[in-house]
Amino acid sequence: MLRSHIGRYYAPLSVEALRRHGPDMGDQIREKWFYYFTWDEADHNGNDSVDPDEVVWMTEQLANKDPAYLAWSEAQNASWRLEVDPNTTSPYTDQFNLSIQRQLGKDVAIEFSYIYKNTQDFLVLSPYNTETGEYYEFESRPYTATSGYETTIWGVVIEDFNGDGTIDYQDADYPGSNSTRGWRARNAKTFGGKDIDRTYQGFQVVLTKRFSNRWQGNFAINYTDTDGFYPRPVNQNWYIDGPLTMDTPFGSTPNHYQNNMSGPALMTPEWMAKLAGSYTIPVIETDFGFRLRYDSGRPIFEIDQNLGPFYGGDGVYDPDTMLVTPGWHERMVAQDPGDPTWMPSTTIVDLNLRKRFGLGKGTGLTASVDALNVFNEGAASAVGYTGADYGQVNSIVRPRIYRLGLKFDF
Repeated sequence: MLRSHIGRYYAPLSVEALRRHGPDMGDQIREKWFYYFTWDEADHNGNDSVDPDEVVWMTEQLANKDPAYLAWSEAQNASWRLEVDPNTTSPYTDQFNLSIQRQLGKDVAIEFSYIYKNTQDFLVLSPYNTETGEYYEFESRPYTATSGYETTIWGVVIEDFNGDGTIDYQDADYPGSNSTRGWRARNAKTFGGKDIDRTYQGFQVVLTKRFSNRWQGNFAINYTDTDGFYPRPVNQNWYIDGPLTMDTPFGSTPNHYQNNMSGPALMTPEWMAKLAGSYTIPVIETDFGFRLRYDSGRPIFEIDQNLGPFYGGDGVYDPDTMLVTPGWHERMVAQDPGDPTWMPSTTIVDLNLRKRFGLGKGTGLTASVDALNVFNEGAASAVGYTGADYGQVNSIVRPRIYRLGLKFDF
């Protein structure tokens, strides 16, 4: 059997894709309250110091404690950061897939699949001059990242913004001021003369054994080849697109694009495999299930989060030694994007026993026992990706878990 499909898919352009607080939100009230604790209440262990666990205890008491006084309170429009370029359109993906399926026997089939995707018009955030409405222009110069990687850094082109006839520190202050710098969501289309896009190619083989002779099974292996623009400077231990969706202003500086136009996708191993099946044990009529999941490890990219030298507003601006930033989330991929560090592979095995006891008249009780991650795989699931903690293991996959279950059906 031969199957094929081609199509274009648009991501809905919704408020939620741009900002977690939309225009339908009312004012948000921000308040700062002070609470009093006596020293004897705070210093439980009497060591004349407030320890971390004592701070936790005091925090837990706040729900049932009357505040001492209100320090300040302010109302703020919840959608104050939501600005969208009038030419913004929905991101889209062009996709093509082709699959060939072949029957190998009365209960066995094999399928080969190829998938290609190309995604464009990503939503990003860009700084603009609120007085002119124009986006700030940026310039670049050579830069050595903390990793030693020779690259390029970007800063705002300083002009006579205040119109006093002189380009000086006041003009360098101008792009970083909240009153003269705004942010707009818009589509990222090109950078450095290159199109901004992502490509995905996937090759998959699936072998299926339908239920017969008391057993069934499924085996799948997948190879992926990915390349393009991803939110690497934002967070590499979860994946989300869209400016400000989680208060992560992706694209707010050209430094987010530098060394970030190519390279493998985040959260996507090159190789993945899955083997799953079940066997009904004779005599006791109990289902024994198993599942094996393997991935070859995902890529991580070292990030510089303290770029410079940027102008610090000290009254002296030297354009030959300092650049100017619009002032939000200055980060950069600090290595060759085509040569990331790959996290270790992960192999997880789950086992299951399940038996149904009939109780008559269409009712029954099913008892089950699960052993998840039975061999206690301890591969890293989250690691540091900034210069200071690059490669540091922050968490591992969930350890072995045993689970008992009962289900009554009627």
